[in-house]
Amino acid sequence: MNKKIKYAFWKFFKTLGIEILPDEKKNSLQSYLFDLLKKKQIDYVLDVGSNVGQFYNLLRNIGYKGPIELFEPLNECQEKLISITKNNKHVKLNPFALGDQEGTVNFYITKNNVSSSLLLPKDSSKICKSYEVSVKTIDSLDYDLASNSGVLLKIDAQGYEKNIILGSINTLKSIKFVLMELSISAQYVGELEMMPMFDFMKNLGYVPIFIYPGITNKFNEVIQYEVIFKKS
Repeated sequence: MNKKIKYAFWKFFKTLGIEILPDEKKNSLQSYLFDLLKKKQIDYVLDVGSNVGQFYNLLRNIGYKGPIELFEPLNECQEKLISITKNNKHVKLNPFALGDQEGTVNFYITKNNVSSSLLLPKDSSKICKSYEVSVKTIDSLDYDLASNSGVLLKIDAQGYEKNIILGSINTLKSIKFVLMELSISAQYVGELEMMPMFDFMKNLGYVPIFIYPGITNKFNEVIQYEVIFKKS
C-alpha cells in the first residue's frame, strides 16, 4: 500500500476515533498483542479457525502460556493441530466448526485451504472439494469464564464471523477482546463487510481499538484488515 493510500485510510478511520498503526516493525498485530500480554490483558484464548496453528504459534512466540481452545473443522489441518495439543494440558483441540446454530453444514475447501469456509466463495473456481462438518455454537459449550478478566476471541472464519458471534451472545458477557479478519468488500456469499461489522459489534458493546492491513489482492490493494474490538 503506497503512502497516499495509507494516509487516506488513516484520515478516514481517524474521523471514527480509530487509530491505525502504520509502522510494521513496531506496530504489527503480533507486537500489539504482545503489549496487551505485557499489561496482563489476556488470560484465555478461543482460537476459532486455527488452520494449522498459525495464531497459536504467534501467541506462544510472544510468551503467552495460558489456556487456548483451538477450533478447526478441516480434516486436512487436524493432524498438525493434534501434534500441537499433544502433552499440552493448556491447549484443547475442538474438531468442529462454530456458527449461530448447531447441526451439520457443507464446508467448502479451497485450493489454498486457509480460504476454506462454510460460506460459498464468490469466485467458485477456488473450490476444490466440499464435505459436511459438525457445527456448534460457543454458547452451547457452556464455558465458565467468570474468573477470567482477559478473554480473547479470535475468529478467522472467512466471512462467517457474524454467525459465530450470534452463536456466542451469552458467552460475550465474559469476552473482553474480539479479533477478526474483515473484508472491505465481501469475498463470500452472505459475508458481512468490514464497515457494517463495526456497527454490528458496536450494538453488542464493542469498539475497534486496533486495525492493521492484512491480505492484499493481485494489484497489491488491501482487501482484508485485522481488527481488534474491545468491550466498551
